[in-house]
Amino acid sequence: GTFTYRSESCLVKHSGLIQFDIDYKGNEHIDNFEDLSHEIGKLPYIAYCGFSASGYGIWGLVPIAFPDKHKLHLQALKNVFKEVGVKVDNAPANVASLRGYSYDDNAYINRSAELFTQISKPQQINVVRNNNYEASVEQRFQRAIKKTQQTELFVDGAKHCFLVKLAGYCNAVGIDYETVVNLVEQNFRGLTSYEGE
Repeated sequence: GTFTYRSESCLVKHSGLIQFDIDYKGNEHIDNFEDLSHEIGKLPYIAYCGFSASGYGIWGLVPIAFPDKHKLHLQALKNVFKEVGVKVDNAPANVASLRGYSYDDNAYINRSAELFTQISKPQQINVVRNNNYEASVEQRFQRAIKKTQQTELFVDGAKHCFLVKLAGYCNAVGIDYETVVNLVEQNFRGLTSYEGE
């Protein structure tokens, strides 16, 4: 793509191509790795496929139908490769992922490659709220204490860690800073020298 700065947020124009990266590591089960680029070239939408600069991996380019759906195209492409037992790196999901030129005199090139139209559907996350979910600040605070106690103990030498994690959980359930400080003082006064922690 064209960028004002190499960052996803600074993309000016997408090239219409997506790269894929196949490392030998993670694909040790492939016996014909040196011939893999030409095997991959049997797919109609592969425009380029050849060895990476290190000589230990393969990379390629695929023209995509919907540049604004870059990440979803890559996920679909990863799924295509997964079906034939090839693991593809996830780094090119970032549209600004850097690719250095590499020379491969045996690279596969298809200037008439078909557009890759497949996209993965974004994963749906269903949040189910319990009808008995505590809504009051005090109840949310008590839930945060129980959650913190799953991994931290409020004991000498670890009180600060406990309170930091507790504050994080309180923030996650929408309890503001002033209220957290007041609730900590009410619940932990006498158990800690909490001044300024």
